[in-house]
Amino acid sequence: MNQLVRTVKGLVPASVRRAVKTARKGEGPEAALGAFVLAQAADYARSTGGDASALANATLGTFLHDRAAIKMAGEAQQYVMTAFQPDYERNLYPFYKQQEYMILLAFLSYPFRGPGSLNAQLQTYSAAADALPEMDILDYGAGMPFGLIQLLRIRPEKVKSVTLVDLDLIHTRLSEHIIRGFIGDRLTMIRKTDPEAIPSFGRKKFNFCFGKDIFEHLTDPAPHLENILKATAKQAVCYFDFTDHGEKYLQHVTPLLSPLNAVVEAHGFEKAEMLAGMSGFTR
Repeated sequence: MNQLVRTVKGLVPASVRRAVKTARKGEGPEAALGAFVLAQAADYARSTGGDASALANATLGTFLHDRAAIKMAGEAQQYVMTAFQPDYERNLYPFYKQQEYMILLAFLSYPFRGPGSLNAQLQTYSAAADALPEMDILDYGAGMPFGLIQLLRIRPEKVKSVTLVDLDLIHTRLSEHIIRGFIGDRLTMIRKTDPEAIPSFGRKKFNFCFGKDIFEHLTDPAPHLENILKATAKQAVCYFDFTDHGEKYLQHVTPLLSPLNAVVEAHGFEKAEMLAGMSGFTR
């Protein structure tokens, strides 16, 4: 049985289940992972006293029938917000806070956008797991950390510790709920209310660092990257999204990211081949 259909059977009424039966077959690991995360989201909703069936009813039909609609709706909301908030770039946390459930909806939809939709997360985490005997992980600006969740599902013995850094929004609290279910207090959460605040990692050392869809959202990303690199172990693997993002666009306040490659190399890392659009580094 299709993984998405199996998840829906336990969450939503028959009318929605009938629509979900049109889901494509053979969608690969992304759809199975997405179904798992949706089930976890329902569990988290129940733990807060919320209505898990309402969550499923609001999301799954859209995921199946019009995946582009969520992206279009999210962008439309952001454009309307910027029209009335000309100083939003100086107040990015309130800007995100006002749309946190739309952001969550977008994250939940990612695995259902077709085969390969999570390559940047799944392939990089898998490559790092192959290269390292065990992993002390830093996922910076984690969003919904699909690569980490998949690793914990299929290779949990690889994960020694995890530190997640992200804004204090609903998707971050859901991520914490999921990851703690696997590793308990081996997870350190750093939830921020100021995107520009540079966190302290104390004495932690990480041998795998991952950062995607984060640096373009920071007005000065280099100090954040320096802070990450200072906390890396002697032997470490890093994957960062240093793709230049073109013109300035909504919350993409720093679209030119390619100069950050030199920052990593200055810390003794060697550039590896790109993997799924991610810049790889080893030391």
